[in-house]
Amino acid sequence: MGKRLIGKTMVLHPDVQNVLERGTLAIVASTTNGYVAEEILQSLGQAGEFSRDGFRRGITMAPGAKAMEVDFPGDVAHRKPTAFQIASPQETRMEM
Repeated sequence: MGKRLIGKTMVLHPDVQNVLERGTLAIVASTTNGYVAEEILQSLGQAGEFSRDGFRRGITMAPGAKAMEVDFPGDVAHRKPTAFQIASPQETRMEM
């Protein structure tokens, strides 16, 4: 429930609301940010096919445990006035 609460709180934060109305918001994949992205997308009526499955950068597991195989969907970006997009992993890499 803690991560869901973080997501529900972030969508109501005045700075987040301001960015959603006027700017660009990037949500980098992580387990907590999956809840944030889900809540923000739902608040905008754009949740569509978004899934938290695989929305992470890494995973900590017990020795010998097997991770669930999922494709990394990419990060989430919102630029006003366009809709949210899920960026592919290739699109999220920074050029140095």
